[in-house]
Amino acid sequence: MFCVECGKEIEEDFDGMCIECYIKSRKFFEIPGTIEITVCRNCGSHKLESKWIEGSMEDALKNFLEGSIKHRGVKKFRVKMEGSRIICTGEFHEHPVYEEREVEIKTRYSICEKCSRMKGGYFEAILQVRKDGTNMTDEEIKLSDEVVYKKAGHGGYVTKREKKHGGIDYYMGDKKMAASAARILSDMFHGETSISPSLVGMKDGREMYRNTYVVRIPEYAKGGYVEVGGRVFRVFDMGKRIGMRDIETGEKKYFSRNEMSKVKVIGAEEMEAIVLSSREKEVQILDPENYKTVVISKPEDMEVGEKVRILKWKDRIYLTGG
Repeated sequence: MFCVECGKEIEEDFDGMCIECYIKSRKFFEIPGTIEITVCRNCGSHKLESKWIEGSMEDALKNFLEGSIKHRGVKKFRVKMEGSRIICTGEFHEHPVYEEREVEIKTRYSICEKCSRMKGGYFEAILQVRKDGTNMTDEEIKLSDEVVYKKAGHGGYVTKREKKHGGIDYYMGDKKMAASAARILSDMFHGETSISPSLVGMKDGREMYRNTYVVRIPEYAKGGYVEVGGRVFRVFDMGKRIGMRDIETGEKKYFSRNEMSKVKVIGAEEMEAIVLSSREKEVQILDPENYKTVVISKPEDMEVGEKVRILKWKDRIYLTGG
C-alpha cells in the first residue's frame, strides 16, 4: 500500500495517506477566531460565555480555552496564549500536532452577579457566633473573622459584620459557605451549632429561605482558668479533649466536652504584681488591688522587684506563670 499524497509505501493508512501527510492535511483543533470576555469593573473577575471566573484574564482565558477547544483524536492536549495568538499542541498516534491562530478578544465591562448582590446588601445567611455567659475574647473574635472571611473569599462575600452582646453577626452571601464556616468554628471552639431557616420570598415559583446559623461557644477558652475539685487549672489545649494544668502543682487533666460541663469557669482575670521579698520557699508580693503584702509559695526563683502574673480567686492569690 502506498500513500496517495507522497507515494511512500505504508503499512497503516489514514484515509489512504501516511501519518505525516494526514497530519499536514487535517485540522485537529477548532480554535475560535473571536473571544468575547466581560470584566467586572468592581472586583476584576471575568465572564466567558455564562460563567464568572475570579483571577487574572490570562488564567480565565486559559481555563476557558482548555474546556472549549475541541481536539479530535488528540492526546496530551495543551493550549497557551502568546499575545493574541492561541497555540495548541498534542499528539495524534504518538506524532506531535501543532496549530496556532490569531484571535480577536472583545472586552466589555459590567458588574458581576456577586458584586451586584453585595452592593445591594443581599445575603443568604446570617452566621451568629455567641459565647455562653460572657463576651468573646479578642483572640476568639480574631479567629472567627479569619475563618469567615477566608470562606467568603472563595466566591462568596460578607455584606455586613456586626458586634453584638456576647459575640458577632456575619451577613453572608452564600448559604453553603456560611454552613461550612459554622462547622469549622464549632469544631475550633468546642461549640454547638443550630440552624433556623426563614421564608423570605419566591423565585421562579420556588420558596426562598434564608438560614440563620448560631454557633454557641463555651465560656471556657484556651488560656482561661477553671476550678476542678477545689483546684485551679489553666486551659492549655482545645483539641479533641480539653487539656488543663494545675497552676500550683503542674498536674495535667484531660476532659471531654461533656465532662467540661461539670467544671466552674473562673471569670477573674490575671493581674500584675511586684515581688517585695523572696525567701527559700515563699515570696512576698504587693496585692495590686488593696496594696497589702501577701505571702505565697514560690515555685521558682524570683528576684525582688520582679513583676509577676497573679490570679485572685476565692480570697487566694495564685502565681500563674503567665
